[in-house]
Amino acid sequence: MELKLNEDLDFRRFQQLSWRRFTTLRHKSKLLQRHPNMSFEAWTVFQLIHHFSNYREEQWSFWKQEKSECINQMKSLLIEISTLDRELTYECMSILEFYKKSYKRHHQQSLYVNTTMSLMRSIA
Repeated sequence: MELKLNEDLDFRRFQQLSWRRFTTLRHKSKLLQRHPNMSFEAWTVFQLIHHFSNYREEQWSFWKQEKSECINQMKSLLIEISTLDRELTYECMSILEFYKKSYKRHHQQSLYVNTTMSLMRSIA
């Protein structure tokens, strides 16, 4: 399993819509409510990770891996993002640090999801 951006991503179109979404969704977005000082660039990177890559489909199996493997794959995805727009490079580095620090929590949650799904299957 490898994290990667969607092949059909039209980055130019994404850029055109991003600022408008950022400003209009500011009061509705859970992410922006939790982090009201988040920069537009950081929000853009999180949008690319969570909505324009295979991260959501793979997240629970992704975080079950060893930390080094997770971080290497996330780093690869963030490099791919930074090649789309060099102005996102600094935020990509910051976000990589965020994922390094939050690995333990993500990893534990992924193990819980597996346990919960197994229990649900055994009950059904």
